[in-house]
Amino acid sequence: VQGNLIPDTEQVLFGRDGVLEDIKTNIGQKISTLLIGQTGLGKTHILKNICKTNPDYIFVSSAAPFKPMLILICDKFIPDWKEKLPAKSRASAMEMVNLLTETFKGKRMPVLVIDMLDKLKASDVEPFLKLMEVFTVLAAADDTPTRLKQIWWKFKPIELKPLDKEYAKLLVKHLTQNLAVADYDLLETRILTQSNSYPLAIVDMVHQLGTKQVVMQDDIRELY
Repeated sequence: VQGNLIPDTEQVLFGRDGVLEDIKTNIGQKISTLLIGQTGLGKTHILKNICKTNPDYIFVSSAAPFKPMLILICDKFIPDWKEKLPAKSRASAMEMVNLLTETFKGKRMPVLVIDMLDKLKASDVEPFLKLMEVFTVLAAADDTPTRLKQIWWKFKPIELKPLDKEYAKLLVKHLTQNLAVADYDLLETRILTQSNSYPLAIVDMVHQLGTKQVVMQDDIRELY
């Protein structure tokens, strides 16, 4: 029932046009870009949205562990990479990085889209920096820990803020369009107040109502 009543949010992105434009401009200039902001502001949603409109990009859900990320990248851009490495499946991370950098040196820089870049280990900084020599990276991080300061210097940061109130209202309207609500104004006010206009919080609150045939005032007051 919940899936039928509450629309999918994968195809919509409210209030982030300026961010998307900045990202597009940076990537066009081969400038690696870092989205910074607390959990719930929609960093992952933005990254996935960009990948959907650019199928030649690759989305990596986390920078750690490092080697599985490299395997994803190699599988995408060098399908026969195992045949090109003497160690085959037991190739080291640095051997894989070297293969990638040699393959793309002097060519059009592919785009890596990496979520949770702040999970990268300090021991992986050197090979990651080498990777950035031939890849443009669009990444997201909740924080910028000092152990990775050599990496942060390589990025142009974009700090995400909560949605402007008008866009938060649009998101609530979109998500609740199929719900029968006894007092929509009360629902909107409750969600905006409790969520602080964080997109993920808005989505989670609306999903609490997904099984209600009619959303009553008591249901709204119980939202958290």
